[in-house]
Amino acid sequence: MIYFIVGFFFGGIIEMVLYSVVVSGRINNLEYQNKQMIFELEQKEKELATYRCMYASSYDGFEEMK
Repeated sequence: MIYFIVGFFFGGIIEMVLYSVVVSGRINNLEYQNKQMIFELEQKEKELATYRCMYASSYDGFEEMK
């Protein structure tokens, strides 16, 4: 009976350690993906701002020329 209790106790500890390793790996992977997506989003926002600045002046006064 004592072996069952000791096995149950150590089995629970080992299970918690393995679970924390797996979950921490998954969290790190998600954080890395999040950083990549934020970086890509910032790059697209910069490209959009550049595009708007480049082509904003070419249409200024277009309505007045009609």
